[in-house]
Amino acid sequence: DDMPFLVDTVTMSLAEHGVGVHVLGHPVIRFARDKAGKLTTVSDGTAESVMLLEIDRQPAEAMADVEKAIIKALDEVRAIVRDWDAMRAKAQSLADDLGSRQLPVDAASRAEAQEFLRWAADNHFTFFGYREYRVEK
Repeated sequence: DDMPFLVDTVTMSLAEHGVGVHVLGHPVIRFARDKAGKLTTVSDGTAESVMLLEIDRQPAEAMADVEKAIIKALDEVRAIVRDWDAMRAKAQSLADDLGSRQLPVDAASRAEAQEFLRWAADNHFTFFGYREYRVEK
């Protein structure tokens, strides 16, 4: 599927394995597929990323590890992209919530924290995940 971060993810995954990329083509093409996933039509349907990479020559026995690394990295990107809107909404919600909480900080610090969260959620930060904590006495 077409989604953000594909090119960077694949090239970084290759770089982590010491594999250089010499040529990279990345058209996004519309394809229609049947229920089994078989291609039925080109230029009509859902946008899909097609990537062509010319890389450093690799020994055949190394390719399985390279493939596994790329698949793992793409799975992680898919999870991040799928959850991104929810994480962004959570940051915006936290910014709003800070206004109604009793915190041991002054009003200027509270406002700064709210501004930062709103700024980050306004496409200035890539959320990979978040963790929620509960502070109890």
